[in-house]
This record gives sequence, structure tokens and C-alpha cells, in this order.
Amino acid sequence: MRTKLLAALGAMLLALAACGPAAQEATATPTNPPVRATTAPSVTATPLPQGPTPAAAAAAAAATATPAPVATAAPAIAKPKYGGVLKTPLRTDPFGWDVMQITGGYLDMRKQFIVVFNTLASQPSTPEVKPCQTTVRLELLESWRVVDETTVEFKLRPGLKFHNKPPVNGREATADDLAYSLNRALFVYPIRGADSLAPRIKSIDVVDKYTVRLKTAGPVPQVPTTLLATQYGTTVVPKEVWPKEVVNDPYKAYIGTGPFMFKEYRPGVKVVHEKNPSYWKEGLPYLDGLEYVIMPDISTRTASLRSGRLDMIVEEVPAPIVSVLEKDPRINIQGCPATSGYNFLWMDAMNPKSPFSDLRVRRAVSMAVDRDNLLKSTMQGRGYDTPHAPPALHEWYLATGDFPPEIRKYLEYRPEEAKKLLAEAGYPPGSIKTGIEITAQYTSPYPEIVQALNAQLAQVGIEARLNWMEYATWLQRGQVCKWEGMRIGRMAYEDEWRHLAKLNSKIGCAENKAGIADPGLDPFIDQLLVTVDPAKQKELAAQIQFRIVDQAWVVSIPDVKDYSAANIWVKNWNRGGYAAFASTYNEIIWLDR
Repeated sequence: MRTKLLAALGAMLLALAACGPAAQEATATPTNPPVRATTAPSVTATPLPQGPTPAAAAAAAAATATPAPVATAAPAIAKPKYGGVLKTPLRTDPFGWDVMQITGGYLDMRKQFIVVFNTLASQPSTPEVKPCQTTVRLELLESWRVVDETTVEFKLRPGLKFHNKPPVNGREATADDLAYSLNRALFVYPIRGADSLAPRIKSIDVVDKYTVRLKTAGPVPQVPTTLLATQYGTTVVPKEVWPKEVVNDPYKAYIGTGPFMFKEYRPGVKVVHEKNPSYWKEGLPYLDGLEYVIMPDISTRTASLRSGRLDMIVEEVPAPIVSVLEKDPRINIQGCPATSGYNFLWMDAMNPKSPFSDLRVRRAVSMAVDRDNLLKSTMQGRGYDTPHAPPALHEWYLATGDFPPEIRKYLEYRPEEAKKLLAEAGYPPGSIKTGIEITAQYTSPYPEIVQALNAQLAQVGIEARLNWMEYATWLQRGQVCKWEGMRIGRMAYEDEWRHLAKLNSKIGCAENKAGIADPGLDPFIDQLLVTVDPAKQKELAAQIQFRIVDQAWVVSIPDVKDYSAANIWVKNWNRGGYAAFASTYNEIIWLDR
């Protein structure tokens, strides 16, 4: 398997190298137009000395393990039409505009960010890419390479133009902007995944007009993967318009290199972007603009899609509603395994006054969860089990059957054993009375999952009340570890390194929401983050997962697929298989109406 993955990575890097402007011009098609008026020397990309990037792993996973989508988007025809405004919904107003600052509500904000700004690399959405498949190409970068074990080099494409808006006025993006952006992402507002990386960066140096080098203190194998694989902060912003005081004013700060330009924000109503007429990819985008309509209610969103008021819904169609939309011949549906995050039940395990500080109680909770029942009942069979890590980890992913029997039992439904453990810990039926914090921000099937989970806990004698909270309150309590009892929600997934480091005691409450400090876990995580050897990485990744499940620090909950839906007049849409990785699907969509 490792050989196959390394081969896949090598092929991917060669493909990335071939994605320079000259190569694109030689193979241009109506849906993959050439880069606008730039030339570049031949590009080489040096493979990393460790395992594949998250996107490479996801690509390999898609070929072997990704379930088939519900339906494919309508096939493209030869001549796309220009014009029209694509209307899609937002669940809520953006919580902010800077992906480097916001740790919650990122989905609605991310949709704005990725159309105004390009990322260093992306997964393209072209008709030849299969639904749910992840492929990777360099976007703003012409190349990257590992110079030595403590140096990584990034080279920008020549000729990248910022939006023609003051004070930038369409000037070229340079290495100074890239260095500024990397410094900001790593040190000013650490992006998701970078806060554990930043202390090991010694310098960010501009080499020439388009080249930047990162120097690290010792081997840091996840430098390229963290900076290339996540869309949080992996972009180039103009240094003169992103000071701290204006960053959350989109009218001033939202000037990027992307296919659309910010136009208008009406709180509670909509966010509007207009076409960038000087986009560096010649011939794109096809649309005149994008309109994100703020619609908190899922039933309203669904009705608006079916009536044609909305053109499409991205990643936010609940599994129960999919069954209805599947019967509508005017709607195309795509369902992919979720990679943006996954479900977990947290317990205040570090609180000495809490029953969950007792290992026996935490293990009892895990064995009280009937995961198969949750998959069948609340998700209508449209989900999959995640013992600890999502399948997107691929090479480091462990299915339930991969755990040793003495640990695997804590992932299995064993209510009688759970009752015995509770009794041994001194908790007879009904003596544990706790709450489960949940936010109404998570729509169906999450409320159904929580209700079913609550009933399963009651069967082993744990009485839990559901504490529904506004998202802002729920989010704030988690980020400062100020909560008691239990808490269920999504744990964001960005890349394999960050994922397996979330429960490190040094991470902080923004990710380690229970403040878990396990001296039997931290050394494995610390070692993983500096290990270059792929075989050793895989071994450490397994030990981390074994320890987390054995100690029941968090209890895994099955996850449901991410579903998108679009009316039949929406052409060339295809959400890539790796939701946490930036996608360019908006720039090639066109409307046939």
C-alpha cells in the first residue's frame, strides 16, 4: 500500500509540474482555459521524504475506498455559456471574514473566501474529474520543493494579478506578498494546523521576486502538507490591505487574485460577488457573479432549490432530505464522504469532580453507543463509521477491525458490560445525571443523532438532558474549555498531522476542547510531528489512535456523507472529494437557462 501511495504521490507531483502556464496553453479546452498571458520555465517538484500529502492520500482513497456518489452532476456540453448569477444559500451570516481568525462557522465564511482568493494549491473541478474524486494541482504556486530537511521553497507563478481595486489597483503578486501571507498565517493568526507548526519555523525569507524559503528548527515533515493541504490561510493577500484593523471589513480587505470580487454584504440577507474581468485564467469565470442568500432554515433552503429561487446547495443537504430530492428529476445530487469534519462526543474527563474523570465511566459510555443503529436509523444508511480518524487519512486510517481486540471492544455495542463498568466505578443506574451540550446550528441528522444517543445512554443508566445552545455561545464555551458534562459536535479535519495532534496537551482548547493532558499520549504525538520515516509515521499514528480509543478520551460517533444538490441548469459543477481542501468549482460553473 505504501508503495502505491508513493507512486501516486510521484505521479501527482509530476502532474503538478506539468500544470505550468505553457502546459495549460498546450492542452486548453473550453472548460480548462490557459493561464492569461504568462510564460514560465520548466517546473520540477521534489517529492517529500515522508508519506503523501492529505490530498494525495484522499486521491488514493477515492480510487479504492470511497463509496459511489448518489448521482453525478449533469455532463458538460462543448460550449459553455457566459453570464448569469449563481444563487446558493448560507446557513448564517459569516462569523467573520478572515479564515485565520475564525475557528467556528467556517463553512459559510469559507465559501466567500475561496472565490475571492486563490490558494497555493487546489483541487480542480473539471468535467473529467469524477464526483468525490480528489485530484490536486498547483494554483498560485508554480512549484515547491524540499531543499533539505530544514528548508522548503515555494515559488509563485509569474503574472498573478490582484483585483483591480484601490489601493492595489491590479498590481502583480510577488514573493513579498507570499512572505507576508505566510508570516501572518503562521504567527499573527495561526491557521488551523499551523499553531503547532509555528514554534518550529526559524525564518521566512524572500529569495527573489517570486521565491520564498521557510527555514525550520530541525525536521518538520508537515510543512508543505499543512500549508498546501488546507484552505485556511494558504493564499496570498496583498500586504498593504490586510492590517489587523481592516481585516474583517470585506469592503476594504477582500482584494485577492480569485475569479470573483467582493461586491456587497447585507447582514441577514445576502453576500454578493461579481466577476473579476481581469482574472489570470483566461476565459474564466463563466458566471457574472455569485449571490449567497442567507437562509437559516433547511426547509426553506430545500423549497427554494426546488422552486428555482436557488440554483444549488453545497455540502448542506441533510441525509433525510436527500430521499425526497432524489425523486425530483430536475435535481442532481452528489454525496461524498465527509472530510470537512467528523462527529465526536466529548466528556469533561479532566475535571476531578466529574464522573467522566473515571476511565471505567468513559469506557462504559463508548460501549453504550450502538453505532450500527445510529447509521441505520438516524442516517438512513447514508453514513459510515469513524473509530477515531476519518477515511481521508487513508494510510493512517484505522477501521474498527484494525484495533487490537482488547481495545476494539470499546468501539462495540456492549450495554451489559457498560453497566458492569459503571457499577464497578460506584455509579448505580440513575446516579449519573449530566447534560449534553449541542447547538442548533447543526441541522438534520445531528439533532436525531443526539436524541438517539441520549436514549442509548439511558439504557445503561446514564441520565442526560439535552442543552441546546446558540452557536456562538456553544462555540465560545468549547474554545475556553468552560463546559461540564458532555458535548457533541463536529471536529474539523484539515490534514493528517493536525488531526492526530488535536488531543496533545499543548494544543489548547480551540481544538482540545476537554483540555486532555495524557502523559501516555503526548510523547507519541510529539514524536510524530518530527518523524520523517514513513513506516515510523504509520506506527506512531496507530499508537495515537490506540491510546485515544483505549482511554476513551473522546467517543466516536458515525458520520454522514456531505450532500450537494443542484438544479439541472447548473453545468460543470463537481464538488471535489476533499472538502477541507480548496476547490475551484465556482470558476467553471455555467448556467444553461
